[in-house]
Amino acid sequence: MITNKSRSNQQKIISVMVPYKIDGPFQYFAIQGTFFSPGDFVSVPFGKKTIIGVVWINHPKNKVDSSKLKTVIEKLDIPPISKDLLSLIEWVSDYTLCPLGSVLKLAMPPANFSISQNKKKLLSYEGKLPKRLTVGRSKVLNFLKRHPASSLEDIVKFTHVSKNIVKVLIRQGYVREKIVKEDRLFREEIFNETISKLTKDQLGVSKRIISEVNKNNFSVTLLDGVTGSGKTEVYFEAISEVIKKGNQTLIMLPEISLTEQWLEKFNRRFGSEPVVWHSNISKKERVNAWEKISKGKAKVVVGARSSLFLPFKYLGLIIIDEEHDLSYKQQENVIYNARDMAIVRAKILKKPILLVSATPSLETLYNVKVKKYGLLNLKERYGYAKLPNISIIDLNNEKLIANRWISNSLTEEINKCLLKKQQAMLFLNRRGYAPLTLCRKCGHRLECSNCSSWLVLHKSLNKMLCHHCDYSVNYPERCQKCDTENSLVLIGPGIERLSEEVSKIFPQAKQEVLSSDLLTNSKETAKSFERIKKGEVDIIIGTQVISKGHHFPYLTLVGVIDGDIGLVGGDIRANEKTFQLLYQVSGRAGRGDLEGLAFIQTYYPNYPVMQLIKKGLRDQFLDNELDNRKSNLMPPFGKLASVIISSPDENEAKVLAQKLAKIAPLRKDIKLLGPVSAPIKFLRGRHRFRLLLKAKKSAKIQAYIKDWILFNKYPKRVKVQIDIDPYTFL
Repeated sequence: MITNKSRSNQQKIISVMVPYKIDGPFQYFAIQGTFFSPGDFVSVPFGKKTIIGVVWINHPKNKVDSSKLKTVIEKLDIPPISKDLLSLIEWVSDYTLCPLGSVLKLAMPPANFSISQNKKKLLSYEGKLPKRLTVGRSKVLNFLKRHPASSLEDIVKFTHVSKNIVKVLIRQGYVREKIVKEDRLFREEIFNETISKLTKDQLGVSKRIISEVNKNNFSVTLLDGVTGSGKTEVYFEAISEVIKKGNQTLIMLPEISLTEQWLEKFNRRFGSEPVVWHSNISKKERVNAWEKISKGKAKVVVGARSSLFLPFKYLGLIIIDEEHDLSYKQQENVIYNARDMAIVRAKILKKPILLVSATPSLETLYNVKVKKYGLLNLKERYGYAKLPNISIIDLNNEKLIANRWISNSLTEEINKCLLKKQQAMLFLNRRGYAPLTLCRKCGHRLECSNCSSWLVLHKSLNKMLCHHCDYSVNYPERCQKCDTENSLVLIGPGIERLSEEVSKIFPQAKQEVLSSDLLTNSKETAKSFERIKKGEVDIIIGTQVISKGHHFPYLTLVGVIDGDIGLVGGDIRANEKTFQLLYQVSGRAGRGDLEGLAFIQTYYPNYPVMQLIKKGLRDQFLDNELDNRKSNLMPPFGKLASVIISSPDENEAKVLAQKLAKIAPLRKDIKLLGPVSAPIKFLRGRHRFRLLLKAKKSAKIQAYIKDWILFNKYPKRVKVQIDIDPYTFL
């Protein structure tokens, strides 16, 4: 009998990382005679369960007595995680201070990825006849005599017998079952490319991007082009070069709604479909995509931020479209910025990465200014199209009629547009019908029972929804507090209410209402955009999903209903976000041969953001913002990190937040602010308090947080969440 002690002298010990909220790997005995390398997927015992883990590079800090170790169950026939992806996982964990296992989970095969998906059961006749030979059994055995090594599905299909008849023959030993490995054959991607008609400027820029691709070294380049300048068509040239080399390209888009129009452009240019990766694809598509990418068969992949952790075999180029977009920042679980981590992956791989935007982020522009990133410009729109003329409508002078949100000036301009048989777009970055419902008698505001936020009426659903936790209730007939009937008043507009107003003012106009909660079906989304492109829609009403990436040839007028929404609150990026959004949405107008106009309704017409966007002085705005950040040592001239303490018990969260502030080490290069109640002080049933670290650029903020709070033990109900480089302060 071999004891664990004697076995430990014979068997190799390996480290295995599991995709749980755990900071380091566990040790296991390797299977004798089996070679394991870092990145291999393995099946291991974990408590009372059997789970999938990954053979890891490093060993645990605290080694376990070998007599307590368990043995790996099986080395799985799944393409291993590459060295570069393993390095990225460790880098992301170290930078964000998220548990290593949580980051690993982002790179695991799809949940429904079958370990045996490449294995097939084939059936053969054993040569013996059963004593009881029915008609059905005869059909099965005769079929297997003629067609040995057939699948159960084929037998049932061609003999028209039930599966149960075959299974009984297997169980009784008359039919033998053999499991064989079957390599899944993916059809070779065929790209029937068309030659793009590029302008002189576009051609020059595309050649410089291709030059970076051919160098086959790490570089970061910003493609800064005005809206409608043909940035996508330019980077398609680089993708073409990567395809010719037999390598893979990853293109990341911030919004799923952008994917349909992007795919249409890609299909026109390359005569083929890329592999798509985002949360709305089916389970089967997810499995096929993951396997195809891991085998290097998917030459072009377009996806959301999660595509960063896909198992590319021959990745040659990464493109981050709309690089400034806040959607690249994940706010839950592993909190990371996919744009920044994509740059890290490109650096590990020693491959080029291209950042694309009409309104680059201040962090990216700063890196251009200090020569860390390269810069390519497209300053003119494609063809004869010109940038729209932007006008400001001062709502202090032009008073709105009660329960009306479209000013008389904007109404007149829309009428002119419709008379010319052109399209108008109304932009309001607020979903639903009304953002606030209150009682006219007692003043009670309808709030979410799980969050300190107002419930939003979605009239199309006849429900009040919380946009933070998805809590919903039917619209009440009486006040919940004073019980007065018919006393509820709806305050402010969402796009549903705006749509009602448009129907009253322009009864003959055909509308299309677009927002993230309405664009959940890719086929319906494609149909909506197709109707707009064909000119079958007169007025488009939408939220920020229509603010970027879309090309509508008949759209000549954009009206921004509330240009001030983004300026509310203490966000250090409020000006930047507002400018980017207004610039992008205004840029939807006049992208074809027709002249474009944009009108922004605001109560702050003299605010620098409004004046500079009106004059088209984008670069001056960006320089002003950089100067403001520099004078206040805010990113990119300094560092920020948020610490959010939450608990179902308000006092418990408050006491811990105060305690953490008290024990924080004193450092000249790091300043601690807070604790304070979070702006959303109650979220998903948890009370929240925030601390903010403001540090010099040179400060090692992660090391400070590790020493301060990371390895402390906290009450079970308390969560301590760390957000490095925070983008939201709610």
